[in-house]
Amino acid sequence: GESISSGLPQFYPEGGVPYSGVGATAIMPISNAWTAVIFAGYDKLTGDAGDSPLVRLRGSEDQATLGVFLSYTLF
Repeated sequence: GESISSGLPQFYPEGGVPYSGVGATAIMPISNAWTAVIFAGYDKLTGDAGDSPLVRLRGSEDQATLGVFLSYTLF
């Protein structure tokens, strides 16, 4: 039923390692109260995760993450 409603073919994964990747984080003090954190990562979906119809037809085996956030300390 879920396959029909999604429009994707049925898929029966068997398991295995779903992905491999790398990541990095940089923590940069801006002042005594403020700190910036920048993070980035790259993952490659492998095995059944990379072979799934959702990834093949609507996504990508290559997954990237990039983000920045600020932290403020009161004391």
